[in-house]
Amino acid sequence: MLVRPTLVLLVLCSLSTQALSQVYTWVDEKGQKHFGSQPPTARQVEAVTIKPGYAGEARTAAAATPAQAARAEAAPTKTSKREMCQSAMRWTVIDLKNLHEIAEERKSAGRITAAEYAQAQQNLAGVEQRISLQDCTASSGEDQQRYECLSRGAGVLVCSGLMAAAMEGAQSEARLRAKKP
Repeated sequence: MLVRPTLVLLVLCSLSTQALSQVYTWVDEKGQKHFGSQPPTARQVEAVTIKPGYAGEARTAAAATPAQAARAEAAPTKTSKREMCQSAMRWTVIDLKNLHEIAEERKSAGRITAAEYAQAQQNLAGVEQRISLQDCTASSGEDQQRYECLSRGAGVLVCSGLMAAAMEGAQSEARLRAKKP
């Protein structure tokens, strides 16, 4: 039987590939953060631990046949509002932590002023106060849509509409600069 040795070989190969794949992060001379599997030799690097999804979050397996896929689409798994809100809270905590770190890195690199940093921290604190599990479970309409967006991990900037507003502002500025000689 060739199946068993082949299966063992495939499992060992997949484990060795995972063991060899390492991601590193480093900051260049301009203060930009980079990620890669091959760190530059002249830089101080830090190994990055990549965590799989949250335990307890629903994951659906890929359907084996088109008929199974159609049944899966016809009857999507429905999560309770409380589960959706818990997921939104988990993603929001992660996102806000990342936004705090980004602001700190930009301040340290001299890319933003102390006043801009203080304003960013104040804005993030305001977000932390407004977003709560209780508010989420009681939400409806547009607020509920924002929480559903957060539960999918899209992030505070995207779900609040701030990212779209910033992009529109940047496009307007670009158009104005393009018109000037």
